[in-house]
Amino acid sequence: TSRFVSMFYGELEKNGNFIYVNSGHPPPFHLDTQGVAHPLSNGGAVLGPIPNATYERGFVSLGPGELIIMYTDGILEARRPDSGPEEAMEEEFGRERLLAAVRAHRHKSSADIVAAVFESVETFCGVASQADDRTVLIVKLPDASG
Repeated sequence: TSRFVSMFYGELEKNGNFIYVNSGHPPPFHLDTQGVAHPLSNGGAVLGPIPNATYERGFVSLGPGELIIMYTDGILEARRPDSGPEEAMEEEFGRERLLAAVRAHRHKSSADIVAAVFESVETFCGVASQADDRTVLIVKLPDASG
């Protein structure tokens, strides 16, 4: 009961259908053409501690230019030391900054969006050391222009 792992599993079909299950992982987002972020949270508990756990499958249909944003908690929890008193909490990068970075570069390729997110995290954190893994994966259905 003390060992577990979170996981997000998804399958993208050629027609843009994305079927997924989230088992306790920070929910990825479907970013629609209007820039609205929809969390992909269907699923269930983390894997490991619950022997007979059940999981609910989620579904989203991606349109041209729409994105799926997957990331590890190390992105959200990347910290910038607070400039205030020592006992003050450090500020985290968080979901809103992640989504803002993606929205600002959504017209670019998946690789360029990932690079922009990492640049944004590094700018936010300054010289602060990295406490956790940082992973970002962008799935983009090409629009009519490619």
